[in-house]
Amino acid sequence: MSLNQRSGAVPSSDVSENVIETVETWKRALAGLVENAPTDVIKNCLRMYNPELPTKDNIKALKSCRKSPIIETLDYLTTSSSSLPSNNLNKDDAIHLLCLKIKNFFPD
Repeated sequence: MSLNQRSGAVPSSDVSENVIETVETWKRALAGLVENAPTDVIKNCLRMYNPELPTKDNIKALKSCRKSPIIETLDYLTTSSSSLPSNNLNKDDAIHLLCLKIKNFFPD
């Protein structure tokens, strides 16, 4: 009996397959958001988010975007029951919030 079998550890190949499957699910969720976005500005902003990258890298990528498309995208992703005064956010806070909003559309 191997150490992994005795410890109940999941084989690394199973973990890798689960990670790949999860990322693919996230990509499909993001593609759905892009497809349903009402404007090209919002679509382009959403396309800048890469589910394969850590949040800090997505934040860095989104910093190259102007504030107005970020706010438009936030407004698109925000439901009326959770509306925030997005125009009052500074760009960095808007980017952080946008990353959180996008992640909220990803299944667990």
